[in-house]
Amino acid sequence: MKILLRHFSFARFLPVLLAGLFLSGCGGAGESNLAAGLAKLKDGNYKSAASCFEKASDQLPDNASARCNLGISYWKLGRHKEAISCLKKAAQLCPDDPRPLEFLALALIEMQNWNEARSALVQADKRFPSSAWILTAMALVEFRTGNNAQSLSRLTEALDVDPAYAPALYNMAVLQRDRLHNKEAAVNYFNNYLKAAGGDTRIQDVPQFLNRVPPSGPARPVPGRPAGQAQSDPLVANAKKAVDKQEFDTALEILKQAVRNYPAEPAPLWELAVLY
Repeated sequence: MKILLRHFSFARFLPVLLAGLFLSGCGGAGESNLAAGLAKLKDGNYKSAASCFEKASDQLPDNASARCNLGISYWKLGRHKEAISCLKKAAQLCPDDPRPLEFLALALIEMQNWNEARSALVQADKRFPSSAWILTAMALVEFRTGNNAQSLSRLTEALDVDPAYAPALYNMAVLQRDRLHNKEAAVNYFNNYLKAAGGDTRIQDVPQFLNRVPPSGPARPVPGRPAGQAQSDPLVANAKKAVDKQEFDTALEILKQAVRNYPAEPAPLWELAVLY
């Protein structure tokens, strides 16, 4: 699995949407359930949050916040089909706001449903043109589906919007390194990424970046270990549990350990990219 996505954080993105879509009104049981659900969602109590949002959605059927956060709760619980339905409904309820579509795209990217993720991002781009975040997410989808020219185009657009946008700089460096095989360009973009990130990076120097090319093919099964099961799986699973509890520093340390212990396995790197 190649790594393109960095600086995308489901957890960090979450409070922005929750605050922005909380629609105040005259009060009542619906908004009480909505407020309770938001508190539980921020605490990582997704099952209880979903229960509150289900009630709020019934009581406030036209409230985009209730529907969107219900979709987020379902998504975090692994109820992907229901999550997608809720996020699509939320996008319909607030036709000018790109954020339900952005969350929809994130869920679809996690599910590796590239075509629908692309569609969601195209719609989000129409609602909020020239967003470096949206353009970089579009580049990820094109990268993962082998459309190098489109990925390059989207990242170029993102950097036209914001030349110091760290995620686009890093992803452009990866694209140049792994797909376009332009070492000089990769180094230039990576150095600009280091400057833009201000030292808050997991890869600190050019040699480390250039030597971190993921394997081109699937890992060979290890004798005594079932095919399809990676050695890093237990650590990755523990990191995901920490993220679910919003213990992000703990998750980060677990994933860094997994990367150190199993540098050839793609899963820890991917989860580290998502967390970052």
